[in-house]
Amino acid sequence: PVTPVTPTAPTSTTPTVPTTPTAPTSTTPSTSAVTLSVSETTAQPGDIIALTATAQDPSGINHIDLYFDGMLIKTCYISSCRGETQVPISNTKSTYVSEARATTMTAQVMSQTANTDIKSDGSNLISVKLGQAQIMSGQRGSAVVNVDPSIAVLRVDIYVDNSIVKACADGSHQCQWTDFLNSYTLGSSHPVKSIVTDTLGRTYTSDIVSLTVGTTDSPAVTISPAKSLIYAGEYLDVTVSASDNDGIASIDVMKDGAVLKHCDGAAPCTATTGPWSTAGSMLIFTGRAYDLKNTVGSATSTAVSVVVQP
Repeated sequence: PVTPVTPTAPTSTTPTVPTTPTAPTSTTPSTSAVTLSVSETTAQPGDIIALTATAQDPSGINHIDLYFDGMLIKTCYISSCRGETQVPISNTKSTYVSEARATTMTAQVMSQTANTDIKSDGSNLISVKLGQAQIMSGQRGSAVVNVDPSIAVLRVDIYVDNSIVKACADGSHQCQWTDFLNSYTLGSSHPVKSIVTDTLGRTYTSDIVSLTVGTTDSPAVTISPAKSLIYAGEYLDVTVSASDNDGIASIDVMKDGAVLKHCDGAAPCTATTGPWSTAGSMLIFTGRAYDLKNTVGSATSTAVSVVVQP
């Protein structure tokens, strides 16, 4: 007999639920904002400053205006803008204000400002060194001005008592003055400074040093390290020289105000120092001299620095 075959129940097919498509991400900004940056927050007269601004708004940005000191310098019909301007050479302000104004598609105006401070102190770029800080009436007063190589020099003026006593207009980075001071009052002190003008018309003013007329004079003192850069573990020779109308009694080589070596007489005094092992450190040296009348030389020499390299 034939065995009957039990029919297989049909497989149930579950209908597929269609996937809901993901809504596209909106690129419309949800907030309104304008930003402004300036390339120089501190500048000198004649410097070029770049202004960069961006803006966003749900309605879109129609245009951006860039202003410097209240003057329009650039208009951009996009959401970002960059413009350049020059700080006035005939500067009369200590701070200049930049502004970005963004106009939206709905005619709303947003703005942001940024300040640029003007630096006019050039004392770190100009050094004035007196031959002797104290002289006697009838002796020569002298000064040497050295200007940093970063300045494109047009002229260097040396002032004594706020009057120009020497002008160097050859573009040199060094200017020297010397003259007899026969009419100066005994015991009087006279300010000496330099004003440097560069090729853009910008001016830089040095620190003021005092030239004193006394009953005796003071030595002229100079200090000369053998190198301005040394390696860790290296020794260094430092030499101090001095001169004076009364003669030189003694010379000191000093570091951080402490005497490294004392030499009697007028011959240059050389101290061998070190070894200096702290990489990256800066060594500060000065010189001091006494004349034969036991007057301390011009306080001390100008300080010099030596850097220790790795």
